[in-house]
Amino acid sequence: MAKIKPEFDKRGVKIIGLSIDPVDNHAKWANDIKETQGFAPNYPMIGDTDFNVSKLYGMLPASTSGDRPSAPPRQSDGAQCLRRRSGQEDQARLDLSDDHGPQFRRVLRVIDSLQLTAKHKVATPVNWKQART
Repeated sequence: MAKIKPEFDKRGVKIIGLSIDPVDNHAKWANDIKETQGFAPNYPMIGDTDFNVSKLYGMLPASTSGDRPSAPPRQSDGAQCLRRRSGQEDQARLDLSDDHGPQFRRVLRVIDSLQLTAKHKVATPVNWKQART
């Protein structure tokens, strides 16, 4: 995410991370991510140690409890929820889960499609890609 954050910025999309780890651990694993991936997270992170947010968005089963879930059916790093401001309320526009981990280029393509269809009231076919000028 950090590597392609400028692509999200160009689209006016804000990134936020959700972790079931305590906030104190975020700096430690951010350093690990930078060391292994070349980029540290450069967006806000939420510590969800009580799993309330993860359960609310269906990223963990409602029955999850304890210190850390052990192998939930949907992993929090494989699910993204894109929200769009609509007047006073937020609307969930996409809830994407991927068992093989997030594919952020795919998320960017979906953002492009959502923005185009919201503006022009058109449909985009599967595997649609934004024309680049």
